[in-house]
Amino acid sequence: MSPPGISIIVSLQGEEKMTEETRTPDLAGDLLRIHRVITRAIQVGLDTSARYAAGDLPDEATRAGFFNYVHSLTELLHSHHSGEDTIAFPVVEERIPGAPVGQLCADHAEITTVVERIKQLLETARAGLQKEGINSLHEEFEQLSQIWNRHIHLEEDVLSARAIAAAFQKYEEAEINGRLAEHGQKAAGPDYLVLPFILYNLDGQDRLRMAEHFPPVVLDQLIPVVWAEKWSSMKPFLLA
Repeated sequence: MSPPGISIIVSLQGEEKMTEETRTPDLAGDLLRIHRVITRAIQVGLDTSARYAAGDLPDEATRAGFFNYVHSLTELLHSHHSGEDTIAFPVVEERIPGAPVGQLCADHAEITTVVERIKQLLETARAGLQKEGINSLHEEFEQLSQIWNRHIHLEEDVLSARAIAAAFQKYEEAEINGRLAEHGQKAAGPDYLVLPFILYNLDGQDRLRMAEHFPPVVLDQLIPVVWAEKWSSMKPFLLA
């Protein structure tokens, strides 16, 4: 069964594809932006879990927001990495000789193992934040941060704007981006948490460029109105 609301986004795929056709494909830039979302969210998780472990425990509403925030992070990591493994990397391996696709996929598997432990700790913490569990959560975020920063340094070097421009025509970038976007819509949810999470972990030009991928109804109606109560608990952790 699809997460609540995902059918709305799926039904808008035609509108989103029309939007994509009007913008210049930027596979490297889009990769950097989604990495910035994840990098910021991991740092927020690391800092927040450290504060909680030190005894500065949140009230119930803030705790719920933190859970929603971390859930959105784990969903985005899953969809981003599974999309790369199944859609982007096979083409990269073919077009960019020597690209360390095997290492990048191994990193994804390592990250997935840590993320699964984080998800288990969150489930336990829903009954109440205990010091032992919070300490464990902070340790997992420390490990996730170390693996992630090492991983994106390699990936962004391999998939730089220059490397992508040399390997792909613009229409091919657009095709890959479209397939990745469609995969992400189906793999991560609920969309009423994940889409605001993506948008509001960015600011400035990064947010504006990310918003170009969203159908107008999502930006003008769903996020600020229809879904507002569902994602508002995450605001203390967002740039909203």
